[in-house]
Amino acid sequence: MSEIFVKIDDKFSKPHNGKLITKIEVSPNEKYFVTYSEEDHSIVGWNIDDINEGQLKSDCHIRIPNDNIRQIYISDDKKLAYIEFGHLEIYDMMNNHKIKIDCDIGEYYSYCTFNLKSELILYSGNDDYNLVLVYSTQTKNNEWKCQRIHKMPKDFDLISISKYDKIYLFSNNSIFEWNLINEKGIKIFGTDEEMKYYTPELRISSNEKFICTRIKDKVFIYSVELEIPIVSLNINNDIQLYDIIYRTGLIHLLLPLLLPLLSNSKIRNSIMEHCWKECLNRLNKNDQEFQIENLLKNIQFTTKYALIILDGYIWKIKLEENASNMNFIFENSEDDDSNEYWYFDNESYETYENLNIHLFNPYMDNIHALFQKVISNFIMKRELTLIQGLIKWEINNINDSGIELQIFSYVDFNKWDLICKRVENFSIFVNIFLLGIELFDNDDIVLITTIGLFIYHLNKNNKSITLRYFYHMKSYYMRDLLHYYRKIFSKSILPLSNCSSFEISDGWVLDVKNNKESLLKYGVELLSFAIKDQRLKLIDDIYKKCINYFEQDLRNNRMFLSIITSTMPLLNEYFPDYVSRYSLEILMITDYHFYDIKYQHSKLHLDSFQYPQILNLTNSILWLKYNMWIGKLSETHLILFIVIQLLSLFIILIFLPIYFVMFYILSKYLYINDFYTNGALSLYFEIIKLFSKRKTTPVITFMIPYINFVNYPKDYNWFWELISPQPSPFVNTISNDIYKTLDGEALINFKWNMYGKIYHSIIWIGFMALLGCFNAAAKIPKQYIGDDVLNHLLIASIILGFIHLSFEVRQLIYKPERWMKDIGNWFGI
Repeated sequence: MSEIFVKIDDKFSKPHNGKLITKIEVSPNEKYFVTYSEEDHSIVGWNIDDINEGQLKSDCHIRIPNDNIRQIYISDDKKLAYIEFGHLEIYDMMNNHKIKIDCDIGEYYSYCTFNLKSELILYSGNDDYNLVLVYSTQTKNNEWKCQRIHKMPKDFDLISISKYDKIYLFSNNSIFEWNLINEKGIKIFGTDEEMKYYTPELRISSNEKFICTRIKDKVFIYSVELEIPIVSLNINNDIQLYDIIYRTGLIHLLLPLLLPLLSNSKIRNSIMEHCWKECLNRLNKNDQEFQIENLLKNIQFTTKYALIILDGYIWKIKLEENASNMNFIFENSEDDDSNEYWYFDNESYETYENLNIHLFNPYMDNIHALFQKVISNFIMKRELTLIQGLIKWEINNINDSGIELQIFSYVDFNKWDLICKRVENFSIFVNIFLLGIELFDNDDIVLITTIGLFIYHLNKNNKSITLRYFYHMKSYYMRDLLHYYRKIFSKSILPLSNCSSFEISDGWVLDVKNNKESLLKYGVELLSFAIKDQRLKLIDDIYKKCINYFEQDLRNNRMFLSIITSTMPLLNEYFPDYVSRYSLEILMITDYHFYDIKYQHSKLHLDSFQYPQILNLTNSILWLKYNMWIGKLSETHLILFIVIQLLSLFIILIFLPIYFVMFYILSKYLYINDFYTNGALSLYFEIIKLFSKRKTTPVITFMIPYINFVNYPKDYNWFWELISPQPSPFVNTISNDIYKTLDGEALINFKWNMYGKIYHSIIWIGFMALLGCFNAAAKIPKQYIGDDVLNHLLIASIILGFIHLSFEVRQLIYKPERWMKDIGNWFGI
């Protein structure tokens, strides 16, 4: 397909000749963006960083002959990619020439984007296959090379691809995320309501911490860290949206995600009107010259700015900086309508209060500043007071082993009324002193004491104080506090609460247990503490809460089961009855709201797999290029094509057994594929299809409820693994109660098929090689073997022997008692 691109000198005319702008697309790192006009058949480039705020100047103008562009994307280095009728076109706007891709599989493209590394990501799908192709944008001979290929299941439909290398898929009323980098997939949301992936009400926006999904008139906010949806919002409830954006302190994270999903909502329009007026005030322009209604129709949002179309030009306005002061405006405005409108209703307030924001926005800058302040002026105090606006916090040391917090509201003339108070008692026989206090906002404070760091939250609705975070540390000297700061709190996130925090504070235990997000964050540590300390009631309460949360929403609350399964080794050691109880209560749970019966070619009654099943076909790129070359050859040089095919068939007939064995191995390890085949060498796939038409088996998909049970520690290090193994709960738990169930059997099948048989095959082959080399060096007479060969055999025997010795040493380091008790280890059996 030929395209004619014309670069225009548009210095003195209006962009797009004043025609309507249809699309705005921003580059991944938000350095450049383009606008497209369907009426004018033109694309205009703009530099975002040209000015700080105000009207932007166009950078580059090109005209294209066609007007049916489905998607358009731009890279940071001004490489333009767009899809028209399933065909991909790439144009270098800086150097004014077209670019080709080396694995162009035809006119089946339906989605394209650029990631943060400026790699091009393409999606191609038809009735036979769904592919994701990743191309390097390093141009060589006006061509980009394919780096990775992934094949998706046919029953999954693409929603979108983010610049963070995340693919969002839809299947069976559920939304999945697949990471192109680590090749791991998770289900981020599922619903019992019938929905279609192609509905315009299904949209996704994401960053490193949250995934926001709009489904019809609902917006679900999913926490990447906790792996659960944490908030459900109604787009028609502006008060609820306002609360979650402004009251939580997450405006810098949530505002760029939610605004693109809230088209035509009142709060979105209010925010943009306010930002626009603030922009004009800074530019000393009269807002009456511009019609605000026209600004709200087509807006493109970035993480920091909003791009607005006005009279054929693009205006750049600051988003977070302008929107951050709206809380003050709404609450203190003299406009009666706004004052009446912006208030807390019970539902939105409860949603906000129950959400532990410090799990997502830890205010580490404030905490770092407070540490520096306390270290530079290390004074142990018994009282601390902090006044902010109409709220006063008073913290006192009581009985040398407790803390009393009191919160007052201002009345008049230095008169304060007590709102609420909390007394924190600790089961520790040391004197407690206060070191420093810092206010996050009107509702939250961070407190540093000689026994640890606390974060408290004021719940104005029920007039109570909640402990949101506690980390126990002994800091009676400045050097101790400095040590904790450098080793623990100098990072960008809060460390997990340590075990001793639960040991000395029953209040902290209750607050974690009774808060959904806190339980998911700190539940493993809390349950581990309860097991080791043998607090039976606490163990039972945590177990029941996890099961209840899961049963409330089987689709989205599965991660609460990981609190139990992650502590399964401890439960098996101290309280094995809970292992039996869990295995019986959580047995063969279907992953859908209905039994979805499919028909597959499977001989096993249990076939374990990861979901979704996406294949990495990167090894088959050369095979794809060969088939593409054969296809082009059949069109351009038919006689040469026929000769090559006849020659290939002749070679296949001569080496038929070897051909089938070789192609079976190449196919198994994905060096060849069947989604794009041409020529005689692909005969293998046709024969396999012919003989594989056997009877299918009805299959139901279930979820194995042992979440994170086979995961290795987050701080896993392959180097230390060579010395001291870092096992998963699966390795540490040996219980018949688990493995006699279908769930346990399926789990073992999965581990064996994925890793076990390969690992044991390598060990067995290595042992046989050691046995062969040693026996050959020891028993073959010298007259039949040369000195050089003998030396090589001995060297190989020594190397292989040390490798097998390392296995024994690792087993001894891992569990010395078990190794010593095994008599076979003493005699090499």
